[in-house]
Amino acid sequence: MIYIQAFDAFFLHMAINMRNPVLNPIMTFITNLGTLGAIWLVIGIAFLFYKKTREMGVVVILAIVLSGVINSLVLKNIFARPRPFTEVAWVNAIIAEPSDYSFPSGHTFASFAAAYVILKYNKKYGGAAYIVAILIAFSRVYLGVHYPTDIIAGAILGTVCGACSIKLYPKLLHYTKNKKHRINNLLI
Repeated sequence: MIYIQAFDAFFLHMAINMRNPVLNPIMTFITNLGTLGAIWLVIGIAFLFYKKTREMGVVVILAIVLSGVINSLVLKNIFARPRPFTEVAWVNAIIAEPSDYSFPSGHTFASFAAAYVILKYNKKYGGAAYIVAILIAFSRVYLGVHYPTDIIAGAILGTVCGACSIKLYPKLLHYTKNKKHRINNLLI
């Protein structure tokens, strides 16, 4: 446990020391892109408009919903880790202080879930999605609202959630088609 705390302190200190008047608003903007998975939902919805990317859009949205439910309703409450600005004297948040728990990072969880799905469907889009996901993740530490291990856990869990969403989609599609077929047979 002491090694994890030392790791967190070292990298949190590095990120906090990078703060400056130019980067602060940029990092705030980047973090806001990830709030409630907003950028990923917009991208997922945009993919729905084109037949070629429609399935990817549905799976991105599925990944965002799953990541939100798993993280906000389950994991944050199980781990109940306080945020760094409440525990570490030299850390201050330079955005509005979130009131929920810190572990794992929801912004990172959702970002990596969506980026993984996008990468699996389209390598070119996926590379860009991962760049955005990494920037969102880093912004959370830079702004003082997450420990580095919150970000690492969010990235790992988000990747797993993205992979599960890809596996789950055909099963949901099959289930909904069969359910519709069963309902239609009842009506005949």
